[in-house]
Amino acid sequence: MTLGYPKTIGTPQRRSLTSRAAGRESLLRRLDWVLLLTALTLSVAGAVFVYSATRSVGAGEDPTAFLKRHAINLAIGMGLGLATMMFDYRTLRAYVPFVYVASILGLVAVLSPLGTSVNGAQAWILLPGGFSIQPSEFMKLVVVLYAASYAVRRATFLNAEQPLKQTLLRGFLPLFAVMVLVGGLLLVEPDFGARSEEHTSELQSHL
Repeated sequence: MTLGYPKTIGTPQRRSLTSRAAGRESLLRRLDWVLLLTALTLSVAGAVFVYSATRSVGAGEDPTAFLKRHAINLAIGMGLGLATMMFDYRTLRAYVPFVYVASILGLVAVLSPLGTSVNGAQAWILLPGGFSIQPSEFMKLVVVLYAASYAVRRATFLNAEQPLKQTLLRGFLPLFAVMVLVGGLLLVEPDFGARSEEHTSELQSHL
């Protein structure tokens, strides 16, 4: 009688993991490697440009301060990108209303004492560590998600075969009201770039 585990006990599991990693539905196979390598190349080039443009500082100042901040932003962006890749985009429809409400609250927050004016636009919220966020930038993505989700949910009323009155009242008008709310908040900031992005997304949802 021989005690202990057989030498091949771990082989099936290793093969299984390898086959799953190389499978047709695996994350590695679904990655757009050209897009990923392009983004990494641009990120590295951006870091080089930031250091080249900011290394000449006064005496006693850290010449890599801006580079370090840029590196932190890159790390956060890459982390969010990896999380997004592992997230099933089809489940976004259930969260779009909550994300939209959170984004609206962010636009309202910049108009409160939490907001800070930069270059004449009341569009920023300062965070500890010298960082800041611009809620209108998040709203650009949220508007696209909301318009797409709305077009799917209201496809019956947005159909060209429906009577024009029904299409306008039950299809177009609710989305128009939502976009007017966002546009009104952006007008107060003002952020013309975000507002133009919002109107473009609304028009594309009806094409």
